[in-house]
Amino acid sequence: MGTRLKNWHIPFAEEIQKPRAFEWGKADCVMFCLEMLSHYTSNPLGKQYYGTYSKLSQGVRFLKKWGTEGRTLNSNIISLFDKQYERIAVNFATQGDIVGFYSEEAEKANKQKESGFTVGLMCNGFGRFVVHNGYQDIPREQLDMAWRV
Repeated sequence: MGTRLKNWHIPFAEEIQKPRAFEWGKADCVMFCLEMLSHYTSNPLGKQYYGTYSKLSQGVRFLKKWGTEGRTLNSNIISLFDKQYERIAVNFATQGDIVGFYSEEAEKANKQKESGFTVGLMCNGFGRFVVHNGYQDIPREQLDMAWRV
């Protein structure tokens, strides 16, 4: 869902540099991706749902509302992007594609099993992920999944 806009590189470059820190419903991994996508694609979900929840449990309910399937946060996040975009090999991910990896740190912070899968956006050779104090850039070799935007 959502195709890249003409000259999409410009808003992508501007938005990916803006300061952000993890916040449920605004800059958690899913909303970070959806909000970013709303700037350089025709995907409306980021603008539609930005700021509409403030807890992990509410985020899971929103995932279910969007028609995701699964019993864990991880499976629901993966399901959301599988429903909207084509899954591709990480090696083929290019700038602006969605990428994901399993983070033990995220699972510990969420205090919930099967909740450490996090998504971000592919930049030049690394995935950018929002964390509590800004961004964490993860090398391509450490990423587990990707979706073509």
